[in-house]
Amino acid sequence: MMEAVIGEQMPVQWRSREERELALRLIIRFWFEAAYDYVCIGPLASLPGRLHAAEDTAILKHDRRHWQEEGVGVISSWEDFERYP
Repeated sequence: MMEAVIGEQMPVQWRSREERELALRLIIRFWFEAAYDYVCIGPLASLPGRLHAAEDTAILKHDRRHWQEEGVGVISSWEDFERYP
């Protein structure tokens, strides 16, 4: 939806600083062009996790649909906290 409003493709991966900065600029542009006076955004930190992919079956679809595993957090025990880089 954001891509349709701003007319540009959002980066799929936000691994590099440049990709994160581009994504943030495009998100701000989307909210501005949608006539909002604020921006909703979550953390831009790259946390390890399990990425899943499947065929996208939506009407306005992309090649693949991606989502993060949400059943278990990145840090769910004190040992996980101690091991976290």
